[in-house]
Amino acid sequence: MGSGHFQNTPEESDLLRMLHSTEHTFVERKTIGDSRDWVKTIVAFANTLATNQHGILFVGATDAGEIESRLGNLDKLQRTFSEKMQAAYPPIYYITKIIQENNRECLAVIVPGSAMRPHFAGPPYLRDGSQSIVAKSEQYESLLAARVGKVFELQKWISKSITIRSFTRSTTTPDGIRQSTAPAKVVAANQFYLTVFYNNRHWSYPLSRFEIAFDHERDCLEIELLPPPL
Repeated sequence: MGSGHFQNTPEESDLLRMLHSTEHTFVERKTIGDSRDWVKTIVAFANTLATNQHGILFVGATDAGEIESRLGNLDKLQRTFSEKMQAAYPPIYYITKIIQENNRECLAVIVPGSAMRPHFAGPPYLRDGSQSIVAKSEQYESLLAARVGKVFELQKWISKSITIRSFTRSTTTPDGIRQSTAPAKVVAANQFYLTVFYNNRHWSYPLSRFEIAFDHERDCLEIELLPPPL
């Protein structure tokens, strides 16, 4: 079970009602033998639902809402489910309840919408030399950030030369702004800041501090550093 908290957990009577009802969009039923889609279903709930909503996966039940397993047979099933959920990345918070009816029992897995979305039915891998390794949390965040706005473009230029164009306030120019340019190299970029190396030192700037352009003379990316607010 992933870390987190849960409010307003359904009672057993509510779970039984949802088990038999076909009117609930975020209710899924899987037989014990249909383990292939367990993780996929939980991931879909966590990625789709609002954080104040929850989905329920009934493991050990048919599409018709009939419970498969006789009493006392769910210990191994709970262990198997927990093992399969270790494939979800990042870990997903959920709770399990055993519900009983007519001397049979099944597992109800309750999962809220996740603030840590997106989740995947398996970890992302990266290359480390000659090995494929599971990405660390900060590497995972960087992979996500790479698909968003400025970061997507900036990360294409890591370890490459760019131009820094600085705009500073001046009392000697007609428009009150002085411009200067300098070559630089991109060191790192994430969803919070850009790190560059120029003037013989490292500098980091929040994404709101600059705009992206292109230096056609040098055929490279240009970072336009905006003047600080008055």
